[in-house]
Amino acid sequence: MSPHLPGIVGTVDNPLRGIGYAVLAIILYSFLDGTAKWLVAVAPILQIVAIRSVFVLVALSPAVVRAGGVRALATTRPWGHLARIGTSFFALLMFFESLRHLPLATCIAISFAAPLFMTAASVVLLRERVGIHRWSAVGIGFVGVLIIARPDGEGLYSWPALLVVASSLCFALSQICVRWLAATETDLRILVSQNLGLLVLSSVALPFVWQPIPWTTLAGIAAMAVFLILGQLFTVKAFRSAPVGVVAPFQYTELLWATLIGAALGDPWPEFHVWIGAAIVVASGLYMLWRETLVRRQAAPTA
Repeated sequence: MSPHLPGIVGTVDNPLRGIGYAVLAIILYSFLDGTAKWLVAVAPILQIVAIRSVFVLVALSPAVVRAGGVRALATTRPWGHLARIGTSFFALLMFFESLRHLPLATCIAISFAAPLFMTAASVVLLRERVGIHRWSAVGIGFVGVLIIARPDGEGLYSWPALLVVASSLCFALSQICVRWLAATETDLRILVSQNLGLLVLSSVALPFVWQPIPWTTLAGIAAMAVFLILGQLFTVKAFRSAPVGVVAPFQYTELLWATLIGAALGDPWPEFHVWIGAAIVVASGLYMLWRETLVRRQAAPTA
């Protein structure tokens, strides 16, 4: 599941470079999810989360030192960070668990529902105004999710598919928290607090799930941390190089990379209904992006 970094500000003058960075970021996120799918089959999920958090915190420590040490992490909004940590924690657990049971491409296709949840949640939590056009896109997008998840012969949706939907909801809520915190908190403070919180929460259960792991598994978890950090770095570079409307649509190419990586891991090729549903979700997401860009352009003051 690809992290997003809203609120990035910078120059907007090189669309091709921005697209290149965006594609690199999505490829890295795809390898991140593919590595997670391999790891959840050989190690406990909470152990993976805890060790990955340690690797990320170690990698971020030089940046913390340059920013002024522990003082740079002080915050006056602990409840916002706790909400971000909690929603991220459950999003990770449910997404990783779904990877045990579903092809990687199917999980990624369903996770595209996160922007739909973000639009709906922003109305309640951020009091943002959403018009009939975007509400219609949200409704159509959820129809696509239902097509991807497709009920079985008894008319019931599989619990792993519903787990991805719930994970997408938690992920959307965590991004709402980031948008809310971004007004006063630095990216470094948000990243460190999140990974420190994930480490604390996952460590509570470690005595009950811990098992010895080979060095190959440890290397895989370290690779996840590298993919995560580099993916976020390229995401920042992408949004600093080109407008959101140019860069954001390329996040949907993750379905292609997830399909190829999943096939390499032994996943079956996605069935036809997955592609149909994904096309509907992607179309609704692109329409919402276009509509939001149009509204902002119309609201912008003219020179």
